Amino acid sequence: MKKRIFVVANPGAGHKKIEEVLRELVDFASSKDYDYDVYLTAKNRNGLKTVKENFEEAHSDLVILGGDGTINEAINGLTLDRPVGIVPCGSANDFCKNIKVGQTIEQQIQTAINGKKRQIDLGLCGERKFINGVGIGFDGQIVADIARSTRNLRGPFKYYYHVFRILAAYQSKETGYHFNDVDESKKLLLLTIANGTTFGGSFKLNPNAVIDDGLLDVCVIEKINPLLRFLNIPRLKSGSHIKLKQVNIHQTTEIKIDEQPLLNAHVDGELLGHPPFHIKVLPKALTIRELSPGKSRP
Repeated sequence: MKKRIFVVANPGAGHKKIEEVLRELVDFASSKDYDYDVYLTAKNRNGLKTVKENFEEAHSDLVILGGDGTINEAINGLTLDRPVGIVPCGSANDFCKNIKVGQTIEQQIQTAINGKKRQIDLGLCGERKFINGVGIGFDGQIVADIARSTRNLRGPFKYYYHVFRILAAYQSKETGYHFNDVDESKKLLLLTIANGTTFGGSFKLNPNAVIDDGLLDVCVIEKINPLLRFLNIPRLKSGSHIKLKQVNIHQTTEIKIDEQPLLNAHVDGELLGHPPFHIKVLPKALTIRELSPGKSRP
């Protein structure tokens, strides 16, 4: 079967010039005599609708040019079992820190189209799939602040600006959560349910998460005073925060979060709303493409 690639690209993603990346991808596909269809997402983030309405049986692959939000939209629109390739073009590209895609744009494009196949887990929050994770509390508030902000900040600096802006003032909120043998309600700084390891570009909230182990990793951070929050930022970046007494790490296949209108949440870096949530793992639910063995690693 001749390759026919469905390409969805988000021109507003991150700081890379999508047009240049797209041009390289089209040149590569043409050189291999592959067929391709290119769709650009609009400002209203219609990636889900674009994929759902236009991806056909004849398409052999889905290739995504964008960040975690674009990936989330595209996989939620995908209804056929086809391999997904990713060329990371977002601000943070958190999910791609869990896979091997290559260092150069040329290598990333080749990997996205012809890389080895790997089956990975997805998460499901209500009816919405996620590839990296759901953040509730402090990190959800950061995403909410970014969504409301009128500042023209780009890249990781945008996330850091909002972290430091609200870090001292954020009030821990009562959060009820239930999974395995845990049935608790506590004042939490954050609650992150993750398939991947990293959020916000460099914060390894769930450093031991594995994307194909059939489990979700849960990071619970209880109330911490403002000074200690600042002092422990390096621990969040290295993943060593899991040794703090206020931090608990769990693994589960399913978790329920009680209704709490004061909590903001995000899914794969996009504003989600407020609990209640019912979240579970979907084992081996997606096929992605990775760098083939023997190729240089990212």
